[in-house]
Amino acid sequence: MNDGVLAVKIKCQEILEDLKTYYPGQLKYNGTMKMIYKQFELALVKVDQRKTLDVHFVSSCVRMFVDDTADYMHPLVGKMEKTAELIELYNKRVRGGNNE
Repeated sequence: MNDGVLAVKIKCQEILEDLKTYYPGQLKYNGTMKMIYKQFELALVKVDQRKTLDVHFVSSCVRMFVDDTADYMHPLVGKMEKTAELIELYNKRVRGGNNE
């Protein structure tokens, strides 16, 4: 597994764990946190399949999170923004065929 794949997987898993920690009740019902959770779960599946990811899903998740919580300084915001950077690098590697 190359470093790009591993880095994206680790960040996505961290985000999923943080959502479980900070918003366990909200993950039980349809709403913003559950939608964000499902988006990052789907990203993990796509990374496992070595498929490219639409990096814009992350900015949408950040926007939904901030609209819902009004917490621009929450650690999840920074983690999601870092994940977007890692996804861009990952996509370049996948498109370039460098999947070592």
